[in-house]
Amino acid sequence: MLEGIDAAQDAGLAIKINAVALRGSTEDEIYDLISFAHTRGMSLTLIETMPLGETGEDRLDQ
Repeated sequence: MLEGIDAAQDAGLAIKINAVALRGSTEDEIYDLISFAHTRGMSLTLIETMPLGETGEDRLDQ
């Protein structure tokens, strides 16, 4: 995956990354991802989970 990002940047394409931030799952990685994206001139948007129907779990705390 990183090779594709490198190739796209080398070709002059703007890179926009969407990442799901999940409490208790990805929260320890968020700062590294922000640093990675911004030091390489990429846009980063942290998004919430998408409700795709009933999962049997309460997702409000994610």
